[in-house]
Amino acid sequence: AREGRVDYRRNHLENLIAKVEAEQADPDRLATEEEVATLWLLLLDRRRVPPGVMERHAGKTTIRDLRRAIVRMDEFQRRAAP
Repeated sequence: AREGRVDYRRNHLENLIAKVEAEQADPDRLATEEEVATLWLLLLDRRRVPPGVMERHAGKTTIRDLRRAIVRMDEFQRRAAP
């Protein structure tokens, strides 16, 4: 049984870990320009991100913090209100 576990770790575990990491989003990574634009579109229905917003967040703000900032905006609150 021990040899089976050793074999599994040696031949399969690294691939499994890599697959899981590739499929999961890391909300604490820095947002790319594309991700800033995507969140802007999805949460605010706006295609164009103001240049100052892009400059302030792309490569500097985590996905989690950017999402939190957008949902706290008055514009989002108005759109999301019942």
